[in-house]
This record gives sequence, structure tokens and C-alpha cells, in this order.
Amino acid sequence: MQAASDISGTSNAVFHTELRVPEKSAANLDYLKKRLLTYFAVCDRQLQGRDFLTGELSVADLMLYPNFAARKALLDEVGGLANLQRWGAAMAARPGRRARDEVPRLREQACTIALSAWRRRIHRRHRAEGGAPSATAAARRSQR
Repeated sequence: MQAASDISGTSNAVFHTELRVPEKSAANLDYLKKRLLTYFAVCDRQLQGRDFLTGELSVADLMLYPNFAARKALLDEVGGLANLQRWGAAMAARPGRRARDEVPRLREQACTIALSAWRRRIHRRHRAEGGAPSATAAARRSQR
């Protein structure tokens, strides 16, 4: 599944060209998007008459799906690729995928809890030092 492995690198190149490259070139971005769509078209042909890339769920499917999901807007914009779209919908409906969607929400909750605990520790430390946080911070800055 050469096309599936090439999709990741090309998708990453599109990401960097769109968001991180200081001097953006429309021609380069168009070239990368066309190249990415060519690889997706190869996968679409491979999926014809199959539920998964190799006939049964494999690492190739698990590797391709995050790139498919990341580029869903581009795929929807160009249209076609019905086999790939069908496959993407089936992959999105898998129980493990739904569980993974909960990870960002749980990570955000964990970060909020950790930040609250950190703020409480800082506040306690400042109270123990006998001052408000802003007064203590100002005193430390003046000692430098």
C-alpha cells in the first residue's frame, strides 16, 4: 500500500505549507494537494468491492484513517472517491474511533484540574509567605 504510506508525508507537507511556511506559494500548495488527491484516488480504487484496504481491517486502514479525517474537507470539496468516503464513514463508526474522540475532552478536563491544583498551591505558598500573590511577585522582582 505505497499510496497509503505516501499520504501521511504529503498530508503533512500540505499542513506545513498551509500553516507554517513563512512564504506561502499557491502553486506549491496546489501541487501538494493534487499529489495527495492522487494517492487518495489509488486508495479509492483499492477499496472498490472491499470493506478495507487489504480486504480485512489492517494496519494500512489504521494508518490511513487519521489522514483521511484530517483532509476530509478537501476530499468533500473535490467530490467523488465514493469508495474512500464509504470506507471513511465505516471507520468513523467503529467503537474504538468513538472512544478516541473522547480523549481530547478528557485531556482538557485533566489540564483544567491540574491548572486548578497548581493555582491552589501557588496561592497557599503566597499566603504562607505572608502576602498576596501580586505583592510577593513584585517583591521578588525588586530583589533581582
